[in-house]
Amino acid sequence: MYGIGFLEKLSTNEDFEVRADKFDFGIIPKGELVEAYFDLKSIGNQSVQLIGAEIPCSCTTSSGFPLTISSNSWCRFVLRIDTKNLELGKFREQVQLFSTSHSRPRQRLFVIGDIVK
Repeated sequence: MYGIGFLEKLSTNEDFEVRADKFDFGIIPKGELVEAYFDLKSIGNQSVQLIGAEIPCSCTTSSGFPLTISSNSWCRFVLRIDTKNLELGKFREQVQLFSTSHSRPRQRLFVIGDIVK
């Protein structure tokens, strides 16, 4: 399973922080199952709950909802991507994460890579 990639861009709102909202795998061999990791932190006085996600591609899954982020604590949200039925070339997935955050109940996350033979 591949999990190598890099993260970009810190995103913060008043309830929680996303260490990076973009995960770049670089090159992904077709047929591999890969995982993208997103670290989130509750920065308010109360817990934030991740209650679901809108994932447009059936190749991508997540689990563990609802996921509670305790006050001033980090948690890891994982997306699993099965590349066996994806076309060769650039891959870009946008996922909308839903939470109980008062200031931003939706957070966009991005996964990109280049699928090769």
